[in-house]
Amino acid sequence: MQTDNEFARLLQWMMVVSLASAGAVVFASAVSWISVMRPPTGEIERSLDVVHEHALKVFETIERSLSEIRRDRQASPTPASPPARRRCICG
Repeated sequence: MQTDNEFARLLQWMMVVSLASAGAVVFASAVSWISVMRPPTGEIERSLDVVHEHALKVFETIERSLSEIRRDRQASPTPASPPARRRCICG
């Protein structure tokens, strides 16, 4: 009879532990779900700032290239007539 009571008490403890662990798993799942479903606004804002910075650098580079081309064209003398073309005599 003593062993039956010990066995019953052991089963009760195992049932309590299994219910507690199931509750802990449900709680951890809920916390994980909430953190996954929360919108990552900070990460999106940082990524958007990086994209804006890169776009600005691209436009600055294009603007600088065009201004240097304009400066080089203004500094070089304009020929009065187009350069003569050479004829290719093939045959």
